[in-house]
Amino acid sequence: MKSLLMIALILFLDAIIYLILRIAQMDYEDNFNGPLSQFGSLKSMSNTQVIYYVAFQFWHVINLFLVILIGIKYYVNKNKHSPNNI
Repeated sequence: MKSLLMIALILFLDAIIYLILRIAQMDYEDNFNGPLSQFGSLKSMSNTQVIYYVAFQFWHVINLFLVILIGIKYYVNKNKHSPNNI
């Protein structure tokens, strides 16, 4: 039960961080000036918007790494306890 609570807490904190970073990026979408540059380019962003964008992408990489790590741990534990293991 304690591990389920810990997993739920981690997922909740992860969702909160995603939400904060996404809300911070909304400033860029709301204040984009079309004729000056292409949407989504780093040139069209202010310094703080670039920081939020890079942090959001970095958070994606961290989450991908953790999902792969959890998958490997699950796979190794499943094969370790398999009855067909020689």
